[in-house]
Amino acid sequence: MMVGSLIGRSLGLVAETLLARELGPEVYGSVALAYTIVSTSGNILLLGVHDGVTRFSSTASRKSSRWEMVLAGSITAATAGSIGMLLIWFFSGSLTQIMSLPDLNRSLILISPYLVVFPLSKVTIGILRAGEQSLATVLSRSIAARVGGLAILGGFVHLGVSEKTAIVYWISIPSIIVAFGWFFIHRSGFLSKDSFSVPSKSEFIRLLGFSWPLALSSIIFLFLSQLDVLMIGYFLDAGNVGNYRAIQPLRQATTVVLSSFGFLFLPLATRAFEQGNQTELDQLFTTITKWSVILTLPVVLVFVFESDRIVNFLFGPAYESAALPLAILCGGLFVRSLTGPNGDMVQAIKNTRIEFVSGIGGVVANFTLNLIFIPAYGIAGAALATVAGYTVYNVIELYLIYERVGVTPFSSNIVKPILLSTVLTYFIHNQINLSKPIISIITMAAMTTLLVLSSVILTNSIEDTDMVLLDKFEKKVGRDLRFTRKVLEYGR
Repeated sequence: MMVGSLIGRSLGLVAETLLARELGPEVYGSVALAYTIVSTSGNILLLGVHDGVTRFSSTASRKSSRWEMVLAGSITAATAGSIGMLLIWFFSGSLTQIMSLPDLNRSLILISPYLVVFPLSKVTIGILRAGEQSLATVLSRSIAARVGGLAILGGFVHLGVSEKTAIVYWISIPSIIVAFGWFFIHRSGFLSKDSFSVPSKSEFIRLLGFSWPLALSSIIFLFLSQLDVLMIGYFLDAGNVGNYRAIQPLRQATTVVLSSFGFLFLPLATRAFEQGNQTELDQLFTTITKWSVILTLPVVLVFVFESDRIVNFLFGPAYESAALPLAILCGGLFVRSLTGPNGDMVQAIKNTRIEFVSGIGGVVANFTLNLIFIPAYGIAGAALATVAGYTVYNVIELYLIYERVGVTPFSSNIVKPILLSTVLTYFIHNQINLSKPIISIITMAAMTTLLVLSSVILTNSIEDTDMVLLDKFEKKVGRDLRFTRKVLEYGR
């Protein structure tokens, strides 16, 4: 799952980079804003139905009941998406006037079918999850969709890239997920023709009654992640939207490691909480946070110190004004690694209200600061507001977690390697000035990684709990990590 997800994200980044580079900031900004509006609307209109389909289909005792829930979810998703598409057609002119972008109207109308296929793709993934088909889920969502979309995009490159190319690419992703997903569903036998059954009105009511409360938290976090682009579109021009939207996906680099640790942390933390073992819960929280920070820090330092070279290499000189926002986003959003797997901790202690309250605080801060910072500082201001919003969210969440179970993710053994490796990286960055940007980036990445890992050893930041976690990780992945163990012993 983790490897497949990383491959999918990487392919998606390649495609987005190619689009931004070929279209240029103005055209890419206009079509990307249309995509942001439509994708945000699609997630809202979905109302969490895909989660309800997973929940009720997985627990259904009869295959006919599975069919009823699958159809109820699919019909609800398609209907909501169709209504959304009609609303986009109707209000596209008004949105164009609000954003003051002449080309936005055409882009909104062309990309509006996304509102139908996207909800259906989410329901399709929900069905695969209900059938516990993790491999099929990865193949459909992360591999087939991304490879297929990239192939379509590659074909258009030879013919000439335009805004329609981007729209076809974005619509193709959920369409391929639906096609491949249903292929795997049919093969699995999770649903059979013999047990086909039409859902009653009560099934729709039950599905929506379960789903919409879950959707509220998702919508809050959706705004937390997309407000910056929408508000740049309101205050600034298409070129600024394009510059910011081009580098926005790169901020995911700050959370890839942390989210990957979820498969290990969540079950262990849940068990520790249910057993009332606060000491183990605290150690898990601190240790997972430390290694998320250590493994993420090289990436963050490279993006901060080499942001100008990275932007120039990936997108070209037309996007040079995106370098500062990239450094701000990646450096500031490192706070998400520093505060640890707090989202998984909230699930482990079974208190989702914490997530909801924290999310509201983050969105309010993000929106308020965007109102102030974007007119004053442009897209760098949007990056600052986004960082501040996520910081408020994480601080509130950590405070509420501490109030609930008395644990925090912090320790001096996290701070020491950060300080040492950051100072050393700064001095090395000032010495490296190679002619080709890609060589400078690779050299900086290799040296920074070595510096961070060396800093962990030199500051004696390895504890007994790290070795215990390594044991559990070995059992989880079924691999012998003897060499890693020997290296870590030097830092105790």
